[in-house]
Amino acid sequence: MLFPRRRWAIRVVEKAGFPIGSQEATLLIDLLIWASKQDPKQVPPAEGVLISALRMVHNQTAVLKVADELAVSLVAAENALARLPQAAIAVAAEHGMNEFVKIATRKLGEANKQESLHEQAVISGLRIIKQLEPTIQRAIADRVSAFINIANVGGDVLLEQFFASAGQERCQAVSDGASQMDPRWVEAVLKETWCAAKLLKGRGGTITAASMDSIIQEIEHFAFG
Repeated sequence: MLFPRRRWAIRVVEKAGFPIGSQEATLLIDLLIWASKQDPKQVPPAEGVLISALRMVHNQTAVLKVADELAVSLVAAENALARLPQAAIAVAAEHGMNEFVKIATRKLGEANKQESLHEQAVISGLRIIKQLEPTIQRAIADRVSAFINIANVGGDVLLEQFFASAGQERCQAVSDGASQMDPRWVEAVLKETWCAAKLLKGRGGTITAASMDSIIQEIEHFAFG
């Protein structure tokens, strides 16, 4: 007889489309059981597993463990974990857990709002750039387009490296006293956001490919336009 947590974890992982018995499924089941035991609220096993499935994609320890155990990139690890929230909601619905479904769906809806915030940040950054002298605008566009051209050559591993590099560039600009109106900060954010959008596109979960496409197109239109 299966223990309650394992039984619910199996249901979620299977609903997410992972063949039970596969390396991926086994790892995800173990992670859900582990995460559900960490909840200090000591909720019932079913709720503990389902809540863990909703949160797992945001758990960096889980992301790193999946990447390490399956020998995949961090993006591929996030892709796998991003399939769990909808699966958890579907399993809860099948078992008549209507209140959980209602709350979980609302939480996912709130997460979806972050997509528009990403787009707004890009649009805001581009507006700041357009207030600068044309020569400065062109210089930023040239650097961003060169960055994109090189980053596009490789796959996810290279993109992750460029993403990290752009993040360091942004942090350095802030350390040097740059504000969000500073061209250095805006340039770094455009690079970092472009990489993030490319990496997250098609991941599933709370971020849609359409939203990522919109961000990519806005940045590339500026860089290459």
